[in-house]
Amino acid sequence: MISEAGRTRLCRDLKADCRLLTQTDERFSERVLDPLMESMGITAEAVEAQYAKERREAMARYETEAFTAGGDTA
Repeated sequence: MISEAGRTRLCRDLKADCRLLTQTDERFSERVLDPLMESMGITAEAVEAQYAKERREAMARYETEAFTAGGDTA
């Protein structure tokens, strides 16, 4: 990481690792997770709706706690 060549190699290796992990996640979801969820009656739409609900709730908590509780200390 000290030399330009070392940093270039590190970035290349990290990108390759990221691709590998993304492909692994996709294959796992396709071959294991999706069939399991389908067998339990859980649809992609239901997962997306739950994610959106939890995200809205988290954002609402974040906005009220982070910006109104502490306020400006100046």
